[in-house]
Amino acid sequence: GVDGFRITPGGTVAKEFPNSNELDLSYNLNYGLTNNDIRGRGRLGFTFLPQKFARIYVGGGNVFELITFFQSLDAIISRSNFVNNRFGEIGYSMELVNGLYMNSSIAYSDKQSVANLTTNAFSEFLFGSQETAFDFDRYRIFSFEADLIYRFGQQFVTRGRKKILLPNNSPVLQLSYRKGVPGIGNSEVNFDYLELRLTHKLPTLKVGSLNYQVRAGSFINKNKLRQLEHNFFRGSTPYFFTNPLQDLLEIGETRSTADAFFQASGIHHFDGFFLDKIPFISKLQMELLTGGGTLLIPEENLYHVELYAGIGKKIKILGETIQLAVYAVTADNNLTATSINYKIGLNFYNAFAREWLY
Repeated sequence: GVDGFRITPGGTVAKEFPNSNELDLSYNLNYGLTNNDIRGRGRLGFTFLPQKFARIYVGGGNVFELITFFQSLDAIISRSNFVNNRFGEIGYSMELVNGLYMNSSIAYSDKQSVANLTTNAFSEFLFGSQETAFDFDRYRIFSFEADLIYRFGQQFVTRGRKKILLPNNSPVLQLSYRKGVPGIGNSEVNFDYLELRLTHKLPTLKVGSLNYQVRAGSFINKNKLRQLEHNFFRGSTPYFFTNPLQDLLEIGETRSTADAFFQASGIHHFDGFFLDKIPFISKLQMELLTGGGTLLIPEENLYHVELYAGIGKKIKILGETIQLAVYAVTADNNLTATSINYKIGLNFYNAFAREWLY
């Protein structure tokens, strides 16, 4: 944990009723051995219209919370990436028409730095300078969030009152809105944020398959905006190839912005289209991969473009299909000098959805 070792019992309990409605409770309690403190979170949810995925939930807790999931892997669980958050939330989601979903929530948070927590020697040894906490003045935030998600060409089957979605290779479009509301509960923020995102995993063809994601966002009001509410872009991790649909592989340190941005990325699996045609090499059952990504923040005069190519081999470990690959990555930007770096990546196959993680 953020302050050393913590004992963390938790889990989920769910009850499905004869009419397919469902009540579920998720919880996590944790006790810190260093500071002798008890923290935790819980959420109670009820699905009351299963054929429309209609669900309401209420939750809250006192937890150590990540500042951003989009932190470099060597720093993501260090103390520099955590704050203390006391919060309560209420959420509602449902399918409006076939393929169109709405998620919404309101939340109240009281955020504080973890700089005053006692840590232990092992954490300080493990993370070094990244063990220094992000120090800021305590603040409160009341927020509203809403997402509209459209799954093109959605197909399904019904089982009684249940609707079961079938896998497909159609695009998914998402429009997100986030509002920081001032005044309520001494909330000290005032901002509005919009983001549009398109993701698509194309069907496999003779030349392989392509996965891509495009997103753009902007704060249309940032009258009172704290750094913790900015957009974050994960810093690159030396020698390790992370999910290229989410991360930039040669961006350097983790970056954040309150300005408008555009980000796009894609990866193509050739699925043996080239290597299976080469004698002897074909017996190894390897594949070529290639792709790239870009990040543009015009107001900060920041541009970044990167390309990569790799060769991978699918293996089975404990019944799971994993692809181990080696990549060469290069980038052009106005942050660092152009270079070529080599990285190792692990990709995981979801047998139920019949798709790779990326």
